[in-house]
Amino acid sequence: MPTLSKSKLIAFRQCPKRLWLEVYDPKGKGALIDFKTEGFDAAYARTAELVANSRQPVFEAAFRVRHSSPRPQGCR
Repeated sequence: MPTLSKSKLIAFRQCPKRLWLEVYDPKGKGALIDFKTEGFDAAYARTAELVANSRQPVFEAAFRVRHSSPRPQGCR
């Protein structure tokens, strides 16, 4: 049975699927995108490159939305 550690709790908080992959598929390590340290433009570029050219999981991927409204439709 796998043990629970601080690093596994942090992995779960970041992305539950990341923890599952670390525990049950240790060969399936993925790429973690951290826009706080990389900056958003670099995180977006790295995400696009990984999605286009890699088959590994991408955790906390960065995406851009063309049109966004300040509130979801139907909200007052």
